[in-house]
Amino acid sequence: MNKKQAFLAAARSWLSQNQLHGPHAFLRFIMLAFVQRLNEVTNEFVFKGGNLLWLYIRTPRSTVDVDFVTKSLASHEDVRKKLEEVCQKSDGNIQFSIDSFKAVDQQGNLGAAVTISYVTSEGQKNTFNLDIVYAIPTSVTKIESPLRTGESISVAH
Repeated sequence: MNKKQAFLAAARSWLSQNQLHGPHAFLRFIMLAFVQRLNEVTNEFVFKGGNLLWLYIRTPRSTVDVDFVTKSLASHEDVRKKLEEVCQKSDGNIQFSIDSFKAVDQQGNLGAAVTISYVTSEGQKNTFNLDIVYAIPTSVTKIESPLRTGESISVAH
């Protein structure tokens, strides 16, 4: 089995194990792969929100964005640089890139609304959104990666 076949087999197996079907199933796998890659590059981003809730209770609610808070990064430039590092790291199966990066300032809290695009080694393409809030004190814990046994990701506690 070559690397492309192994990737698709792993994705299909994960989807089956989690009883996921429909148009958002593969996208959820890809978004969690992005969370994993982000955690491999930096410990600065803390995963939170609807997709994290799904990991705990498998809610049927479909969410098509990924929410993060940064631990100490407080500028748009620093956050964008970290995201670019993540996108530059490739495992040969999924290539991520930043489609758009919009600065957000809500009630004095800085953040960003980011659109990430991806293309897989098999040619699947799509986008998903990141909602990021900067430097908000957050209780953080590690949980086992939903995709890779023996690895962990940082999540809001």
